[in-house]
Amino acid sequence: MAFASMMFVFVVIICLVLGAVLAAGVILLVSGIIRVREPKYIGKALPAVFIVAGSALIAVPVGIVIFLAVSGLISSAEIRERRSGYENVTELWQNERVSENSAAVSAMNELLSAADEGDRERFGKLFIVGFQNSEGFESAINDFFEAYPVGLSECKRESSGVTKDSSGDVRRGSVSYTCMMNDEWYRIMLRFCCYNENSPDEVGVEFFCIENLEGAASDTYYGYKHLVCNIKNDSEVSARLIDGMPFLFEPIPERQITAAEMIKLLQKYDNLYDLSGEIGKPNVTKKYSSSADYCHYYELVPKDGIPLYAQICTNSEQGEFQYAYICSDTESFYRVELDDE
Repeated sequence: MAFASMMFVFVVIICLVLGAVLAAGVILLVSGIIRVREPKYIGKALPAVFIVAGSALIAVPVGIVIFLAVSGLISSAEIRERRSGYENVTELWQNERVSENSAAVSAMNELLSAADEGDRERFGKLFIVGFQNSEGFESAINDFFEAYPVGLSECKRESSGVTKDSSGDVRRGSVSYTCMMNDEWYRIMLRFCCYNENSPDEVGVEFFCIENLEGAASDTYYGYKHLVCNIKNDSEVSARLIDGMPFLFEPIPERQITAAEMIKLLQKYDNLYDLSGEIGKPNVTKKYSSSADYCHYYELVPKDGIPLYAQICTNSEQGEFQYAYICSDTESFYRVELDDE
């Protein structure tokens, strides 16, 4: 980090110096051109000196910029030619240093491209050698391709970013994408090692998983699996996407509550026990291991075709309200002002 900061400062200083030289050259050149037309400088060498000196000063930074641009183009061409000789991104990682962000994008693109094309051999070679040599490798590949929903490589994917887990000798990363295909929501998870100085065979894709909404809502524990395609249908699992997250969902179609009615109820009561006594239990209750709070979701009457939900956080399973939001299937709209806020 310190080295990168020093390099940045060095580059800024060089740019300022080159800018100053260029500015001085322009000033001298313009001054020389102006003076050469003035009667008092006719026959004198000063204007010519200004013009020559100004041109020389301009040529220095311009020449440096041209040199760097040409060198950069040549270097980029050499890198592209060298990398085109690699069989896949895993071989690239084994021979060159790449960033975790670049590794995530290239691995995801190659995995999905090979899966869409049905190329099991190319797909399998992207994984770490330990998995490729394991007893269950072939069956895992077959199970994945039997369940895989073809077409995901063409979908627009959204991600919150790459999580890096790197030390000096090992560089790992993980990323999760979501996308929509044919009105179906999918989550794609990837974990990889893009550098291992002491064990090159451990470089490659470590975990790749695709889930649809029902599969993701099931909260399946994958343990030590390297490859999963968890696709379930709505006859197996009742699930909903709420505020961008998949949940197991218990429909209560006879209950019809608008957002305005729910807001009044949230301001009338201060705990879930009393609220559920009037309108019934939530469609979803979720307890996160990282928090002492519970999150509950009530389905509301849709507005303009958009599904709506009330998200209510309590300090215990039936406890006091901590906060509440009105949200859709993909985002939170606004926070409900509770009486004690």
